[in-house]
Amino acid sequence: MRYSRAVLVLLLSAMLPQHHGVAGTRFCFGRPSPKRISRFLERQKRKEYNHKNIGWTKGQQTLNTHPVAPRGWKRVELRRELGEGERVYDLAKTMLLEWKMHEGSAHNGIVIMPTIDEREGTNPIRRELATLARTYLRFIWVLNPCRTGYHGVDEPLLDDNGNVIGISSYVSYATLRGHLLQGEERMRVGWIRGEQQSQESNSSAIISSSSNGSSSNSSSSCQETNSGNNTVFFDVVSISRGSGVIGSLVFPLCARMQDRFFTEQVDTMQKKAMPMHGSLSDVAGEAK
Repeated sequence: MRYSRAVLVLLLSAMLPQHHGVAGTRFCFGRPSPKRISRFLERQKRKEYNHKNIGWTKGQQTLNTHPVAPRGWKRVELRRELGEGERVYDLAKTMLLEWKMHEGSAHNGIVIMPTIDEREGTNPIRRELATLARTYLRFIWVLNPCRTGYHGVDEPLLDDNGNVIGISSYVSYATLRGHLLQGEERMRVGWIRGEQQSQESNSSAIISSSSNGSSSNSSSSCQETNSGNNTVFFDVVSISRGSGVIGSLVFPLCARMQDRFFTEQVDTMQKKAMPMHGSLSDVAGEAK
């Protein structure tokens, strides 16, 4: 089944324009080299975002708020506890701001570069970005055009009632024209250090929104937990859908790749924080 899906994806991708001056979703034999990725990023500098929901995930800065996705979009949310204390938070924050949530991966990656503006010089906020992932056919990789969006460092972390319970840092990116998908992802490291406790965490549960706006769990059930003071966590929220006719056709086939991509982010962040903290546990259990 995996291979039949991969063949279909590759056949559809063969229909994509392959102009050398245009950066769009590309399928590669083997992991793309740094030189090829660099050329890819250079070509996408003048491209615009391919949807109008830029910044939708920015409203998710409270601990447990889960508003419905825009109609027809898939929503994904994961959370993983990393440990406790300022040292764990600082380590995880550094990894986040350096985009190392796939560090050492043999399956996925995020590569970024600063955008050079002729008038302003290097812009540290707007950065060209490419996501890469191994497809079901292990020797085929996909390279996608994206750009960083909003970000924040040591911002107040609020509970669902608007009370400050800690701090968080976050980064985001969104898809550009030529990407087979439309979407935005926000990744956040939070430190709950106030007197109040979180009442709910949806860790490692991938939550997708159907086209009518209702929510359903696609990998594991959500469980309530009481995370005490001093807890550090990493979470992901994303919305996505297919872009154009081809993107809409292949989007259902991309679900497992998306799940692997996002789950690897929380796995990597937890693994890298482990030497600083020792034994760690999920907020609500491992994703199935």
